[in-house]
Amino acid sequence: MKDKFTITIQDVHGVKQYTLKQFFKKFFIFLVLFVLFSFIIGGGVIWYLKKEVDELEATKYELERRNELLVKKNKELQETIAKKEQELGELIAKIQNIEEMMGAPKQAKPVVLAKAPSPVEIRKKIKKKIGKIELNLHVVNYMFKHIPNGSPLGRYLRITSRYGYRYHPIYRRRKFHTGVDLGARYGQPIRATADGLVEYAGWKSGYGRTIVIQHRFGFETVFAHLSRTRVRVGQYIRKGQIIGYVGSSGRSTGPHLHYEIRYLKRPINPIYFIYWNKKNYRRIFKKVRVVRWGYLVKVISRNYRLKALKRQ
Repeated sequence: MKDKFTITIQDVHGVKQYTLKQFFKKFFIFLVLFVLFSFIIGGGVIWYLKKEVDELEATKYELERRNELLVKKNKELQETIAKKEQELGELIAKIQNIEEMMGAPKQAKPVVLAKAPSPVEIRKKIKKKIGKIELNLHVVNYMFKHIPNGSPLGRYLRITSRYGYRYHPIYRRRKFHTGVDLGARYGQPIRATADGLVEYAGWKSGYGRTIVIQHRFGFETVFAHLSRTRVRVGQYIRKGQIIGYVGSSGRSTGPHLHYEIRYLKRPINPIYFIYWNKKNYRRIFKKVRVVRWGYLVKVISRNYRLKALKRQ
């Protein structure tokens, strides 16, 4: 009976016994061990796979987060590119406006060339063009700083008597008017229309309290009938600086400013200079022909080039 063993099974119907040989006993033991081993291996595999799944989930989450960041960054870059393109378009438009203002000839339509210019040639052309624009801008800014322009009384302008022959309200006869009379309230501030040096500040016959400012290139401005002056002879004045106040001193019928512009001591019509600005920059060249505008532009350009070479 050593090579046999008995299995007893008890249920509601009674007790049953089965006698098996030793071989089946070993087979049963091996089967149980195999099942247990399978469970252990399966559990290990399941744990490993779960760990891999968790890692994949974490990787997926990280990739999704990075993707969201990249999408957001791409959107920001697209917006930046669109903004830069808009700024570039505005810059090109400004350059075109500047070129038109400076009187540069309009470029012809592009011609298809057999060989496209190299990047070096393009950079040289752009640098040359930018240098020309900078020079033109410098000339314009310099002229508007040192040559009288704009209104001495601010934005709102009321001209009561123009330049040229007129019927004089005091002398009661036709007389040449060497400036323009600008209507204003008593005590209104008067501002310099360009940088310059005060040549005269005081009482001057029928002009009353008067200021004369000497500017570059032979220009000078005269402000008459003032109630009070704020400058002294020899003082350097900046454009826009308050130099005095509107009055009715001298031969005057009421508060106003008598404003003159002289070139080489000769009076010229101030109205063209009052309405002269950077938008109509070249118009004055045709209106005021007594001034050698071409020579002035050449002198300013040459001085600017010399200063640029010294800086280098």
